[in-house]
Parts: sequence; C-alpha cells; structure tokens
Amino acid sequence: MSRPLPGSLLLQPLHLGPTTHVWLARLDGVDEAVVIKRVADPDDRPARERLASEAERAAAVVHPDLLRPIAVLVDGPGPAVAYPYLSGGSLRTLLEHRGALVAGELVAILDPVARALTAWAATCDAHGDLKPENILLRDDGSPVVADAATPGHATPAYLDPAVAAGGRCSSRSDVFSLGVIAYEALTGRLPHRGPPAEVVALAAAGAHRDLASWPGVDLAMARVVESALAPEPARRPASPAAFVGALAAVVEPMTIVLPGPTPGAPRNVTRPGTETLEFGPRPPDATATDDPAPRWGWVLGASASAAAVLALAFLGPPEEPSGCTPPTVGPGTVAVDLDADGCDDLARWDGVVLAPADDLAASAGRLRLGGPGVQIRFGDWDGDGATTVAAYEPEVGLVRYLDDLADPTNERTEDAAPGGVAVVVEDGDGDRLEVRRR
Repeated sequence: MSRPLPGSLLLQPLHLGPTTHVWLARLDGVDEAVVIKRVADPDDRPARERLASEAERAAAVVHPDLLRPIAVLVDGPGPAVAYPYLSGGSLRTLLEHRGALVAGELVAILDPVARALTAWAATCDAHGDLKPENILLRDDGSPVVADAATPGHATPAYLDPAVAAGGRCSSRSDVFSLGVIAYEALTGRLPHRGPPAEVVALAAAGAHRDLASWPGVDLAMARVVESALAPEPARRPASPAAFVGALAAVVEPMTIVLPGPTPGAPRNVTRPGTETLEFGPRPPDATATDDPAPRWGWVLGASASAAAVLALAFLGPPEEPSGCTPPTVGPGTVAVDLDADGCDDLARWDGVVLAPADDLAASAGRLRLGGPGVQIRFGDWDGDGATTVAAYEPEVGLVRYLDDLADPTNERTEDAAPGGVAVVVEDGDGDRLEVRRR
C-alpha cells in the first residue's frame, strides 16, 4: 500500500524500485492521466536531492521532444514530480517486442532524439544517461527524451568509459550512449556485457564483437556505429546530430520511417545493465577480453535492477483461455505454454535457455533455444490464447514453430527470407511472424 500523496490520486504502480517509485496517477482537477515519480523512502535524503535536481534540469530546457515536468507536489520532506503520460511505451519495450530494428527505423527514432539533445546541450551540456528506457514513445511512435542524469550517476552499459574514468560528461559522451543504443537496436544485443565494472572495462578497451560481423548489418552503417563506440571521445562524431547525420547518409531515404509505438506496451520491462548507478573510475585490474562465443538470440526480461521508466502503458495481462490463471511475469521470466495444455506457464529465459521457473510446476525440461544467428520470438501463433516459441534462422531463411515445448521434436517449419529480422505482428486471429529486411 503506497503512502498517500496530497493533490493526486495514485492509480497504478508502473515501477517500484529500490530508490524511486513511479505511478500512473491523476492530479486533482485534471482529467488526463499523468506519471508521478517519488522517492521510495521519504527519509532518503540523497534520493530526494537527485529527484529534485532531475526535475530542475528537465524543466530548464524547452523542446517538443524533451519530457518536462508538469507539476511538483509536496511529498513529506521532499518533492514528487508529475510528468505527461505517454502510452506508446519506450524504445526498450519496442525492442523487447521486436527484437531488433531495421536501419531506417533506427534513424527515424534517433533523428528527433539528436535534435532534442542539441537543444539540451545549449543549456545543460550533456544528457548523461541515454538508454532505451529513457527514449519514450508517443502514440504515433515518435520519441521523447526523458530522465537526464544527475552528475555522478549513469547506467554502466551505456556509460562513456572516459566519464567512468573521471572525465567530463560532454556531447561526445551522449554520442557513445547513442552508439550503444544503435548497436543494441540493430542486433538485439549490447556490445559490452557483464557486471558494471567489467562492462566499463570492456568499453574502455573497445572490446566487443564488430558490428559488421553480425548477419544483415550493412558495412557502412556498422562503420558509423563503431565510430561512436570509440573509447577516446576525440575519435567519435562531435555531437549526436553529427552521428545521426552520418547514419542517415548511409541509409536509403525511403526506408527512414518510424516503427510505431509498442503494441500492448508492457508494464515493467527490464534489461541487464539498465539500472542507473553511482559511478567512479574504472578498476585498474579489470581486464578486457575478446567477445566470448555469443549466446545468440533475443534477451527478454533478463534479471536486473529496473531503472525508473516514466511512461509505460499498463494494459493488464494478456487474455488466457478459460480456466487458466495468468502467471505473474517478472525480471528474467516469460509467460509461455510449456506443456501444450493451452495455458501459459512461468518460465525462466536468459536469451538462450528456456526452463520452468518452478521445476515442479511443469513437465517440460530445459530447452536450449539459442544457437548461431537464431532469433527467438514469443507469440500466440495458433490463436488459442497461449504463448509458444518461434525460432528464425536468418542464415538459411527458415522459421521453426515449437508449439509443443514438452516435445521439441514436434515442430512445424516455413521458409522465410534469409538475412532479415523476425518481427511479431498481432492480428485478430493470433500473432504471426513476419521477416523483414534489415
């Protein structure tokens, strides 16, 4: 039960993190829903100060694609900040739904982001905490930039290694973050993975799988993204606008189209390394290594401390067949029909292995779904209300549907275009898998 907040009606929690809580709410006398961000513990003075600083910075810059607070409420000894509610999800929810974007869609999203960051830099220098969670989407799929970092805080997976080592956060720091976002959006994978200190060390060494080696990624596009990931700021494009301009120059103009909002944007979506943390210099003993043998595929809901996401649509759990109890999905788990009984079960999913969340609750065992180049997608392929698995192999242009996970040898296949991206498309008779060219 949340503590009351005078001047508002708290409707639904969107995110309950260790330091901040985010609620869908209504302000007194206002019909439109808003999102309210408040500290989890009113006695946590550093958290109160960070929230107040974040609101002040967000209010300082006026731009249509920057999220600005619309009200500040008194919340005990500190503030609670109200923001507009955007029901299109975020770039994170879109990537979780799609797995990856084609190059033109990526440019269409990053172009308004770069223009917003240009306006931001004129007043506040750098954003400092760009990540898919902080690129929100309107109903038409157009982006809005949110949640600029307070000094000394950022998300390790997207953090400029020069800043982590004590350097100044600048526009080139935001370019690095955009480079990570671009890499992730094109492949479905972060370039640097592991615990925070290891992630920063790998980024500082430039140690990651070259984007050009991923199937279907254009060489010219890969070179531009790799330039943004240079460990030394001076080797990167000078600004977000310069980076996105270089991306646009290698993409066919007719393909630069917004991908749209996230269909049925989920309430809580987390991803490894998406927590905003206090950071300091890189540990001197951290050793960069070559990118390990990749655990290919698509990571859905892998465990991590959730970053506060300001504007995720809450549409409730998907409908299930009569007599089924929908499982409660959290970090590192998915709802999927493991035993072909027409009801979704709770399963652990790390991007490669699917296993029952409770080994006693389902008859299915551990299934290794990942493999070289395989893209895993979850959907209701036969319209029975339960979720099963499809695996797209871009190297050979084949889609495999595993409708009965209790018997993975019982599968149906269909031919598809090679070298593409598998996208889940919703229609009235269930989901379908569509392979799109990169």
